[in-house]
Amino acid sequence: MIIGIDAKPLTIPFPCGLKTYAQNLILALSKIDKANKYILFSPKTIDLLLPKNFEVKVTDNFLPWQIRLPLVANREKIDIFHLLQQHGSFFLQHPKMIVTVHDYSPLSAFPKWHESGKYFFYRYYVYFVRKSVINRSRAIISVSDFTKKEIIKRFKKKLILTIPEGIDLRFKKLSGYKSKNYFLAMADFSPRKNIIRVLKSYSLLPYDIKLKYKFKIVVSMDYPIGLIMQFTRKSGITNYVSIIKSPSNGELVKKYNRAFCFIYPSLYEGFGLPILEAMACGCPVITSNFDPMKEIAGNAAVLVNPYSVEEIRSAMENIINDQNLREKLIKNGNNRIRKYSWEKTAKQTLNFYEKIYRS
Repeated sequence: MIIGIDAKPLTIPFPCGLKTYAQNLILALSKIDKANKYILFSPKTIDLLLPKNFEVKVTDNFLPWQIRLPLVANREKIDIFHLLQQHGSFFLQHPKMIVTVHDYSPLSAFPKWHESGKYFFYRYYVYFVRKSVINRSRAIISVSDFTKKEIIKRFKKKLILTIPEGIDLRFKKLSGYKSKNYFLAMADFSPRKNIIRVLKSYSLLPYDIKLKYKFKIVVSMDYPIGLIMQFTRKSGITNYVSIIKSPSNGELVKKYNRAFCFIYPSLYEGFGLPILEAMACGCPVITSNFDPMKEIAGNAAVLVNPYSVEEIRSAMENIINDQNLREKLIKNGNNRIRKYSWEKTAKQTLNFYEKIYRS
């Protein structure tokens, strides 16, 4: 087979789940498949060490990627074309095209926020491109059963297979690293990471707990920093809260290893990879009782209603006061992560390629 891949997600300038998926899937495929040829299409140079059966075509010119990708890809004799995200080229046509859908409706989950002038046109651009790409695809890969159900509601006749994401092997328990007294959380440009409710929960903890257990927040861009600092000033917790901007994977591994607890009560996700990353580093997790977070975490996390400030606060306090609970979460987390690996993801993806090719 000659397999074409839209590798544009590799050029995203900041850490995110889509870039992580693209990078780890391609690297894992390069390790397990020496027989098939892969052509990676990218608007920029890709910084990956790949074997000879992987060819990178950089198409750096003035045309938008939506137009540029099909112009270049159509010159190749490709058997399978894999779009690594649902917002692929509106104009790409291929009889055996597969698309990975990471989440279906994060915009509809927060309609008022996305109705702002800044996101109004982006919202409709995403809607039409995503619908067109899915309709033109021969088959769909969903990263969770939750996402699969969302797709089936709207595209009932499509061939859909759930292939979960994996865990980068760099995320692991480091020898000599002991947990320090801080909570770790994440924030991004949208409200779905739920960071303000998490901070409200933290602000309600007793003074002596806040004095001992600080709060660190990982961000990948500047946008949420102003909102976070504005809230911390109003609630009087500025001295306890610090921001970590765009850490490398190595730095993030260290932060997970040293964190007393990772708090991830997201309102909406397609998968929830940070849950597994924290577990792999021996860090207890508090997350949402919504899918897919519940689906991914299983019995290895404290599940809370993400809209309940009191439930989040109570979970934080319980992990501090109940050492048995904390040890149980660490043990269950270590067992849970064995279900997930990028090698498994790559093998299932390659099998899916072969199935679509034979059909």
